[in-house]
Amino acid sequence: MKDARDGSSFPWKFYPLPAYKITKKFPSNEVEKQLMIDKVLVPIERGYISPGLVKSLSGFFSVPKGPTDIRLVYDMTKCGLDKCLWSPRFYLPVPESLFDSIDYNSYMSDIDQGEMFLNYFSDPELVPYMGVGVTEAVLAGNRNEHNKKIWMR
Repeated sequence: MKDARDGSSFPWKFYPLPAYKITKKFPSNEVEKQLMIDKVLVPIERGYISPGLVKSLSGFFSVPKGPTDIRLVYDMTKCGLDKCLWSPRFYLPVPESLFDSIDYNSYMSDIDQGEMFLNYFSDPELVPYMGVGVTEAVLAGNRNEHNKKIWMR
């Protein structure tokens, strides 16, 4: 219960931690871009992503969630943090992946595990290595500060 509440310590001290500084580019398609901006702003507003020291950036990308929505996936592989940690794999299905396994006798339910990564506390020593470049999302309506970089963790 303590680990769930306060975060778990990971055996990462035997591996070099990343120093990845490439900021994620938002899509050029305005509809996709706005969906991603909206999904990035929610965890900022809730305090899951907040200002602080950032030593390395992680990536994120979108996965279609129905015809008009997306799921934002935080990607720790490109920055190298996944190499330092053991992390369980959980693949989230999309409706198309279920078509071969359902028939008229099937019972299904829709359980949205949204923002699962954000529901678990991370080792406080690792948080600076889980940075997110949020410049485009935060400054979406403010074109006057176009040279500013905003990284949160």
